[in-house]
Amino acid sequence: IDEVAWVDWAVRQFEWTAPRSWMIPLLTDGRPPLFVWLTAPMALLVDNGFLAARLVSALAGVVSTVALYALG
Repeated sequence: IDEVAWVDWAVRQFEWTAPRSWMIPLLTDGRPPLFVWLTAPMALLVDNGFLAARLVSALAGVVSTVALYALG
């Protein structure tokens, strides 16, 4: 259910033209909006919202791994 809520915010309820909608996840659910901000443009590129969310998660994992390797 949690994944559905995140994808719903990013794909259906996020609007680039309405700055007020940028903080809705934080104000209503207390969720940090970074994932929503990253998933929304990916959803424009990929037709499937769940695939877009999983691609963002996978890319975040790769970036984290590379950053930790460089730090180490």
